[in-house]
Amino acid sequence: MELSKTQRQIKELKIRLGLGQIDKETYDLTFEHLSNQLLAIGKELNSGKPTISNLEELLEKSLQKLENLSKIWLNSSLDEKRRMHKTMFPDGIFFDPKNHQYLTRKMNSYVELVSSISNTCGDKKRRTLQENPEESCLVPGSRLELPTSGL
Repeated sequence: MELSKTQRQIKELKIRLGLGQIDKETYDLTFEHLSNQLLAIGKELNSGKPTISNLEELLEKSLQKLENLSKIWLNSSLDEKRRMHKTMFPDGIFFDPKNHQYLTRKMNSYVELVSSISNTCGDKKRRTLQENPEESCLVPGSRLELPTSGL
């Protein structure tokens, strides 16, 4: 609240200078004072660490909801589906008639992060690790063929 008030005062100060209601010296002193207030407010806002109580619980619940997203979608009302859609794809979904594809410009950053982690972990799970790579199946080697003439 204090931030918007100070910003509004700076704007009004500039307007008053432009209209000739105050002189340049008064403007400079007032502008310096308001700028210092703005810097102090900015430092105060940046110094506080946001705290979320039960962060682990929040993450666990959100991951469970992402796992069951299709079930939640099916059981949701139209308004709930619109809110989910807006949350997942803040810039909306577009249809490309030329390629018959649905496209998005932006995805929810949390969903995008979970998706990239899931894809990375999924790739590792699909790989088969051998205890001893020296005992792998033998593959016949290539052999050198003699050139044939005129065939």
